[in-house]
Amino acid sequence: MDHIFISYAREDEVKVTNLYRSLKKAGFNPWLDQFDILPGKNWEDEIRKSIKSATIFLACLSSNSIYKRGIVQKELKLALDVLNEFPDNEVYFIPLRLDDCEVPEKISKLQWIDLFKPDGYQRLFDSLSIYLTPKVLNVDIDSIKISERVSDEYKERGRNEVREWGKKMISGKWDWYNLGNALEDYLDAIKNNPYNQHAWTNIAYVYYLIGYTDIADTCLARSYKLAKPGPNFPGRNYKNVEKAIRNNSYLSGGQINRPSIPNWFSEKYQDFLNLKEGEKVNFHNIKFYIENF
Repeated sequence: MDHIFISYAREDEVKVTNLYRSLKKAGFNPWLDQFDILPGKNWEDEIRKSIKSATIFLACLSSNSIYKRGIVQKELKLALDVLNEFPDNEVYFIPLRLDDCEVPEKISKLQWIDLFKPDGYQRLFDSLSIYLTPKVLNVDIDSIKISERVSDEYKERGRNEVREWGKKMISGKWDWYNLGNALEDYLDAIKNNPYNQHAWTNIAYVYYLIGYTDIADTCLARSYKLAKPGPNFPGRNYKNVEKAIRNNSYLSGGQINRPSIPNWFSEKYQDFLNLKEGEKVNFHNIKFYIENF
């Protein structure tokens, strides 16, 4: 099974054990030497094999680890060698700072996550949810099938709301109620199946129509990650929505003329729309609704 390799210094064992258990609880498949190497096994060989076969490598950086010689540096070197085998647009190596330490120059070009900050774990889980596929999660297959069906039902409800909005647009009416309903339906689709690419693409278009292009771009990025390889990659629906956003136009091609968001809409959907102060884009509010609907 695909897994997340965790590299760390022994001095940070308590923090990393908490990380391991949090990842497990969230449904991911982390790999930590103290839990996943069987007695009697050659631990160096097991670590080497695990790094090479990992889907994601988490480098836990701290004041204890960055200047420490030995196995930690060997793990980082091997992981960077593995990273060189990946295409530029794929993610494998994620640095995690456990405290306010310097990031080694050899990995300083990679975006890192400050796990010690209040939103550290949220940012990590959001990132992993984007980069990993359903097979990484420890969930029941029958439950997945049921959730996928329910997700598609909500997705169709959202599409119908957007169609109704489009019909009214022909006569010059911008119906915020349709857009709000579509937003709720697509979030319900994502809640039931976070890997529904069409739901992520369609909700990106709704966020764009509402005027939240940053969130739309983030949803499109998630959709792109979920797209399956093929001659139509990443999908006609994705391409059409991306083109509309880039050209500031409707899917039909006409230039968009968006009215101001009414107060009642902003108040009703504030948790869907607000981003944290000082952060460019995150899935904080979407994640909240996924977990709490």
